Amino acid sequence: MDPSFDVTYIHAMKYALPAHSKVLSATLAVLALWWACGAPSGNSADEMPPGDWIGRCKKGAEGVAGPIASAVPEKWVDDQALVLSSTLESELHKTLAALHGETCHQVGIVTVASLKGRPIEDYSLSYAKAVGFGYQRFNNGVLLLVAPNDRKVRIEVGCGLEDVVSDHQAAEIIRNLMVPTFRTGDVEGGIRAGVSALIPLVKRKMIPDRFRPHECRK
Repeated sequence: MDPSFDVTYIHAMKYALPAHSKVLSATLAVLALWWACGAPSGNSADEMPPGDWIGRCKKGAEGVAGPIASAVPEKWVDDQALVLSSTLESELHKTLAALHGETCHQVGIVTVASLKGRPIEDYSLSYAKAVGFGYQRFNNGVLLLVAPNDRKVRIEVGCGLEDVVSDHQAAEIIRNLMVPTFRTGDVEGGIRAGVSALIPLVKRKMIPDRFRPHECRK
């Protein structure tokens, strides 16, 4: 592969939930949460209700829209460029499906034969929103997009996971693990390396079971 392969990296996938109606009373909201879930014991991400995730998203991306779909994607791996063997595609599918079951987060892979002149940022964001990676309630999708013929790669991250998959971390994954492998002509190896690096980061933030959608409830 040509050594001019571009390093295009994450700038958080800006889709958060549509604006919510205001709560009638902060006190009543706190009491309701206490009654439904028990008194909070700290400030860790595991103990925060889903609305707090979206609240953090909206602080940095006011007015942005959530994924159009909000269910389990039909495909965890969409190899439009036909660069993956059936063995690896099946392996990645099982890995990402298992990750969803464990964490409730949705990580997907897409390869495209051509970006058709579109900026990879626009292409990846449109794809992620249309396919629906991540639940609207949590904005917790991650999309790894590889366009081998355009020599571009990008990681999109829903703002609900920005704190565990940062811009810097995604850039390091692409720059240090994926692109060097792509440059040897090993597209499969580069994708495998990117997924292997993303998984432990995503696992650092679990959705408490009582808040999980039924599709990934333990």
